[in-house]
Parts: sequence; structure tokens; C-alpha cells
Amino acid sequence: MKFIADYYLSHSLSPNNAAWQNIPFPYNTLIYSGLYDGDMVEGKGVTQPDKAGSFGYELIKMYKLTRKKNFQSVTSQLYLDAAIRIANTLAKYAKQGNENESPLPFKVDAFTGKTAYLKSNSGDHSNVEFSSYTTNWSGTLELWLDLIKLKKGNTAHYQKAFDMVLLWMRNYPLKNNKWGPFFEDIPGFSNTQINAITFAEFIMRHKEIFPNWKEEVKGIFNWTYKNLGNHQWENYGVIVMNEQTVYQTPGNSHTARQAATELLYGALSGDTLYQQNAIRMLNWATYCVDIDGKNNYPRDEIWLTDGYGDYVRHYIKAMAAETDLAPDDENHIISSTSIVNQADYYPNFNKTLSFDIPKESIGEAKIYYRTFDEKSTELIRMVKKPIKIVMDKIVLPEKQNLDSEGWIWKPMKKGGLLTIYHITKNEITIF
Repeated sequence: MKFIADYYLSHSLSPNNAAWQNIPFPYNTLIYSGLYDGDMVEGKGVTQPDKAGSFGYELIKMYKLTRKKNFQSVTSQLYLDAAIRIANTLAKYAKQGNENESPLPFKVDAFTGKTAYLKSNSGDHSNVEFSSYTTNWSGTLELWLDLIKLKKGNTAHYQKAFDMVLLWMRNYPLKNNKWGPFFEDIPGFSNTQINAITFAEFIMRHKEIFPNWKEEVKGIFNWTYKNLGNHQWENYGVIVMNEQTVYQTPGNSHTARQAATELLYGALSGDTLYQQNAIRMLNWATYCVDIDGKNNYPRDEIWLTDGYGDYVRHYIKAMAAETDLAPDDENHIISSTSIVNQADYYPNFNKTLSFDIPKESIGEAKIYYRTFDEKSTELIRMVKKPIKIVMDKIVLPEKQNLDSEGWIWKPMKKGGLLTIYHITKNEITIF
């Protein structure tokens, strides 16, 4: 991850004197140059602001991942500074938006500031309309929220932009299901599953600001099944997901994304309506991977971004939402509300634990981990119930409910689920 982040930061950003400065280009127009300098369809100098926001959000995660206790490394500061610069540019250009224009454009010339064109989907490469619309703003919204929480950058500016984009998302795509384009290789307009389902996940991650979150999420699910549901394998008992309206091809990444998001909905709402098909979608998607690791669409080729950068993480999310799906013969941290920037599992411990545990006790420990935030909740699937759990030097109490620091054990058919809630320290050892 560090290599990818470092390479992209050093080979893709627009210059300081560009109208849209310090944001990445999504494509390398001269493929073997190693430089990202434009857009696949629109060419050199054109960028996609939604991808910049998503990258900025990942840089915040890298900042948290590489930042150590009481020590600010040069690299982690670089990630934070780059994320702030991206957030500044996006907040600077955010506007009200309307039915045909999102608050930020889908494609824009980074140097002139002019909105780029969408071309005809018929293949004649003619300009048909401005590329002024997309709804892939979940990453950008998360970027602004994280910087506000961290109190980094121009937080008042970020809050204003956040409110503006969120209001537009409520007033338009949530009502008319016009989800718009995402992918770099489609010349014209298309409604995409990734935009819709990623925002459904955003709603559930922040349901405190969405009073009608259940109805809104189900509305998105219903739209995807109606417009992108693929019934080719229905005789096997599963409906899978096509990628987008102008490319009605089932994808493993999109199907797994749908499954994980539906399982999250079930975990939060208690509604099991989607559970069976969601698990079958996960099963179906595994057939897209060959015995040697090749990973491609059923009727297409290998897509590195979909198959290796996107597909697998949805299984991690699915196991966090539906913990019965997590392996029951190993110990695994399956989710955390904070970035986990170190995790060691017995017997492969990094022996340099940063707090004082007697050396003779280390061999008894099953897991040691450290989170970025002191306040965090972890779900951990374990083979056996812990003997004790230490937070820094403090023994955490076992509890009936987690209204304060402590842990709960839920027995399962094999092993169980451990939930740990901590507020004052961020280093945990499980014995």
C-alpha cells in the first residue's frame, strides 16, 4: 500500500499552477511512461474529481496507518498534507448542483478549469454533452469528515462543502436514482452500480444523519435489482449484478460489493430479506477466480482494478457484517471502527510490544494490536474465549453490555465472537 501511495503521489498530481491544482490524474495517456497525466477517453490534462476525493480518503487511512504513538514520521505527514491539498481543491470548486449537474463535475480539464465532454456511446466519438454529472462522492465526503474530525486543514470550508454535496445527494440521486458514470473506458453517460451501492454503504456508516436510512438503502437496492440484476444464474438460486446500464455484464467485484452491503443492512436493521441471495452472490463470485489466482469477469477479461483492488475487500466487509462467515478455526480481527496500525498474532509476535508485559506472559498472548484512535470498537472471531484482555497495563472487565470500556463474549457453534470497546488507550493484548 505504501509503494502504491508513494508512486501515485510522485507520478500523478496536477501542478500548483493548474486551475485544479494538486489532484491526481486517473490515467497514463502514454502507457509506458509511468506518468499519470490525463483521462482515457478525453486525453491529456483531463482529470476526474471524484477519483481524487477517493484517493484523498485513502491517504488519510495511510496517514493513520503509518503514524506511530508520540511520533510523527515524515512519510505519514506527507500523506496528510497531500490529502489536505486534495480536500482544499475539491472544496474550493464545490457548488450547489442541480438535476443535470453534480456539485463537482465528473471530468474537468485540470489546467483550464473547463468541464470536459462526454462522447457518444455509439462509437463515433462525437461530443454529446458536458461530463458535469456523477454521484461518486462518498469518498470525498469521507475525506472532508475525517479532516474535520482530525482538526486538520480548513475545516470550516470542508464542512460547508460537505453540507452542500450531501444536500444535493439527498435532493437528487436519492430521489430520482440517477447515479451516473464512474468508469474511465465508457465514453458517454451510464448509470453505475458502484456509485449507488457505495452511497448506500455511506448512508449506513452514517445513519445518524439519515433519519430514513432503512427506506433509502432499500430504495437503492431495489433500483439495482430492477436495472442491473442479472438473472442468468437464477436457476441456481442467485441473482447477480451487472456493472452498469450501458455495459450489462455481470462482475465479481460488483456482485460481491452488493452482497457485502446487503449483509451490512441486515446486521444493522435486523431485516434478513437480502441475506440468502447475498451469501449466494459471494459464493457465485468465487467462481470468477481460477485455481492459479486469475481473476476475471465471466464473459470478459482480467480487470486488475476490479479483481485485485476491489473484489477481495468486499469479502472482508461481508465477514464483519455477517460474522458467521468468518473462519472459525483461526483468530482474526474482522472489523474495527478505527484504523488498526499494528496487529500481531501468536505465534508470530513482534516481540517489541510497546508497553510493559512480563516476557513470560508474551507466550500466553493470542493477539496484540494497536489502533490509531483511543476510542474504538473491534470485532474479533476467536477459536476460544479469552482468559483476560489487557488495555495498555489495565485489565479490561468482561461485561454484559458495552456502555463503558470492556469486552463481551458471544459463544458460537465453534469458538465465538469477541467485542472489545476501549476509550482511554489504544493498545490491546488478548490472552
